[in-house]
Amino acid sequence: MLLRGTSGIGKTTMARRSAARWSGTGTTVLSVVGLAELHDAPLAPFVPLLRELGLRYREPAGLTARDLIAAIGTRAREVLLVVDDAPLLDGASGAVLHQLVRAFGVPVIMTGRTEHGLTGPLERLVIEDALDMIDLEPMSRGDVDHLLRGRLGASVRPDDVTRLHQQTGGNPLHLRELVDLAERRGLLRRVGAGVEIDGVALPRDLHTTIADRLNELAPDEMAVVQLVALGASAPRAVLLPVPGEQRIADDLIGRGFIEDHDDVLRVAHPTFGEVVLESMDPPQRDAVVHRVAGRLEDGDDEDLRFTAVRLRCDTALGADLDDIAWAVRRAYSMGAHLMAHELADRLRAAGQDEPTAFGTAVDEASALSFLGRLDRADAAFVLAETVATTSADLALLVSRCGSHHAYRRFDVRSALALATRLAPRIEAKDRGLLDPEIRTWRILNGELPDEAESVLAPADDSAPEVAVRGAISAVMLDSMGGRLGGEAADVLTRIEREQGILDPFAAAMVHIQRYFLLLSQGRGEEAAGVCEEQRVVCNPDSVGMWSLTLGIHRMYGGRLADALALAELAVEQLGWRDPLGFHGFAVALQANVEAQLGRGEVAMARLATLRPSQIADPKTAMQRSEALAWVAALAGDPAVAARTVLAAARVAADAGHDLVAAISLSVCFRLDQATQAADLLAHIHHRVGPGLGLYDALTAVGNALGAGQPEAVHSAAGRLAQAGMEATSVDVLRVAEAMPAARTRPELLRRLQRTRRELELRTDVRPWQIGDADLLTDREWEVVDLACDRLSSREIAERLVLSVRTVDNHLARIYRKLGVSGRTELRTLFAS
Repeated sequence: MLLRGTSGIGKTTMARRSAARWSGTGTTVLSVVGLAELHDAPLAPFVPLLRELGLRYREPAGLTARDLIAAIGTRAREVLLVVDDAPLLDGASGAVLHQLVRAFGVPVIMTGRTEHGLTGPLERLVIEDALDMIDLEPMSRGDVDHLLRGRLGASVRPDDVTRLHQQTGGNPLHLRELVDLAERRGLLRRVGAGVEIDGVALPRDLHTTIADRLNELAPDEMAVVQLVALGASAPRAVLLPVPGEQRIADDLIGRGFIEDHDDVLRVAHPTFGEVVLESMDPPQRDAVVHRVAGRLEDGDDEDLRFTAVRLRCDTALGADLDDIAWAVRRAYSMGAHLMAHELADRLRAAGQDEPTAFGTAVDEASALSFLGRLDRADAAFVLAETVATTSADLALLVSRCGSHHAYRRFDVRSALALATRLAPRIEAKDRGLLDPEIRTWRILNGELPDEAESVLAPADDSAPEVAVRGAISAVMLDSMGGRLGGEAADVLTRIEREQGILDPFAAAMVHIQRYFLLLSQGRGEEAAGVCEEQRVVCNPDSVGMWSLTLGIHRMYGGRLADALALAELAVEQLGWRDPLGFHGFAVALQANVEAQLGRGEVAMARLATLRPSQIADPKTAMQRSEALAWVAALAGDPAVAARTVLAAARVAADAGHDLVAAISLSVCFRLDQATQAADLLAHIHHRVGPGLGLYDALTAVGNALGAGQPEAVHSAAGRLAQAGMEATSVDVLRVAEAMPAARTRPELLRRLQRTRRELELRTDVRPWQIGDADLLTDREWEVVDLACDRLSSREIAERLVLSVRTVDNHLARIYRKLGVSGRTELRTLFAS
């Protein structure tokens, strides 16, 4: 096996870890290192193994290939050969390696850098199909985030994660060097949400190595590398429109200086780009920058235009002020909040006394809010209001600044006061777009709004940014209320198609409504798939929401360990980016899972951290009420637990949050308190109407429990499990097993138990209905089957490989549990 990749990608680490596993099985690991300086010294890499192999270096013959092959080959089943930088082995060592693999079957793990090709004996291994090559891919942004969290013990600002991923190219060694260097220089700061890391350049020794390679290039080759290094992953045809440049690029690709990824050119590693830039003096660099920027600006691609503006900003001439202002807005819409702020700083520095445009001002204020720089955000929003000139400007200010107050300052009253103060200056068409957000803030302020409607109908001339903000809030209100018409999501899709991305959170809302639609339809597995997919592809602004949503889904599905891990991750992620105030929701989810795991004190401690405005949010309030209910259940008071959930569910339903209220009422079912939830659930079901699988299943379970009908419970519990609520299904089946109608029907009882046990295999949930409901064990059911087939105790014992006494003990317990006196009544019971 050959592990191949760039320097520092983790080849050696992976090889060593694999070797450690082999060593743990008693295998002897023999390590060899290929070195360029030993290329002319035959077999020198094997010299350190002489003592371990029982060989001596004999003069004048020295070490022979025959000695090595005999010493290692005869132990082929006992050893693992690990060869680091195998392509740098001398020819004789390569020949030994080839012979050991082909003739003796010695297992070998080799590593090799991408730029080092295979020649001679190693190339023959490839031709002979005796070598598996594994190309190690760079780390993803998520991998970098995970490693940083593990290294620093806290989450890292998303903008810094993105920068480090880009700067290191996903190379673990370079990432470690940068973090260590930043730590030594005091550039790591612990803040409330986690860690911020200021930018730092890679160490000089690495640059020197790369500079030596670049010095081999001819002037025209270096010119192409310069264009690619500054071209920031532009399409090949855009960056190199000249045929001669294309031919040079092909040659450079073959030599490992640049790479072609789906017709997009990049330098082989970001460090190449850093060294290329350092090799140019300022005038030369500026000339190349303007040449690249001009090519990027030739088309209509806004991403390429954005790159061109950023490049021009770093030149002596700088970028046009209008272009920088446009780039601020573009950066904000991409969720690149730190970049938006930095570009706004450049705009102020370049523009001096020029007045700030409203769009730029409000985007920078919003970016500062997301970055947690709340005092500066306050000042920036004040500035934005002074330059707002239109009704649409004021409406957008209410939306953005109101969110800042409500979700970052936790001051909902200030958000409502701002909306009230500016309302007279905002036209009716724009005020209508603000209604969903203002409705949300009123709910957070403890007010009960009018009938839960959030119809959004922007006029043709409505400001698109205001419409997007209104649609985002409308989607959340509709989703939480089970109103799944999709009008608000359609608005988001239409505006993105016509105007591009205007808010980094907008795309996520289209998919969140898709999730809730599938959930309400009872298609739990498909709904979970949406979460899994979006956690991978979404932008940093919405990743916390998706971790939270999947965590909730896993909790109701009875996978508590997964749910707790996702809730903890969501709390971290939302600490950095929380566009809609979900942080309290995530904390309440943590508490809910902790309580279900039996850790009541931990749950209460988490709930104590919630702020009043967070508790007023119906989503958070329902999770909090569930946590309190489970704590009460732990104390042995299920009736109090059910009343706690019911009180919060009434408030949530009055606020239009029918879906979260209905799902939380399932806690009453699990605690055998279905009658307490019956009336409210029936009211919710009537309001949303029939035909939605989740509501139908919940109502069916509640009705069956209330009527004491175990067979109906069995049917409805299956549908509820399909909707993703396996935890509730398990407990209601336990309740059904204890019903008199189930105890007198052994076959029904068996079906209830079998279904429940199948569901339990998919969950790690704590069972809340325990007692004598488990009337028969699997072994006891086997004994029942055979006894009903008229087998004697001895025959049953032989069939099940048990003693006759054990069989008789099983039969005695079965008779007692089923209320029969012997085999005759047992057979009669099952025959009926």
